[in-house]
Amino acid sequence: MAEAAPAERSAAYAAARNLVRQGHVKEMGALASVRRLAGRGRAGELAAWATERLDSAMAEAFDTLERIYTSMTGQNPPNLDLTKEERAMVAKAFAPVADLGVMEDALKNVKPVEGLHPLMRFEVLNFADGKRNAYEVYEAVAGEALAAGEWYYGAVKPADVQETLERAARAGAFTVKGAK
Repeated sequence: MAEAAPAERSAAYAAARNLVRQGHVKEMGALASVRRLAGRGRAGELAAWATERLDSAMAEAFDTLERIYTSMTGQNPPNLDLTKEERAMVAKAFAPVADLGVMEDALKNVKPVEGLHPLMRFEVLNFADGKRNAYEVYEAVAGEALAAGEWYYGAVKPADVQETLERAARAGAFTVKGAK
């Protein structure tokens, strides 16, 4: 946020919150695996304790981000309302077709979206599992790109993620359904 121009600080704040949330999601997934493997007993109790600590750490990180934003700008953090485009993404989920051969053949025909790094395109297609809506796919991929550095993977935009998913669906690699 400190490097963002004053007009871009709201967007930087939103990106920072998403980065914290995506880090939390990854760590929670890892802890869920540990809990399943540990079963009952001390190892399971330790994993449960670590899960609780992780939730507290995320709340503390969000609080810290709010304090930083307020100290930098003299204003309360912005409301993070979704745009019309982002709300439309929430309503759609993209599920890969069941036949992997059909999916692979279809993906060969998908024209890449200009401006979306090839590795981020790959991640868009990997995160689209039919459970996540298109906006959640965007948040996950944007978090990955930001964690590595925008200088490396570029900026991930909601429209680019949506277009990548739509192109893959038109090619027959994914089906589109309403999100839950």
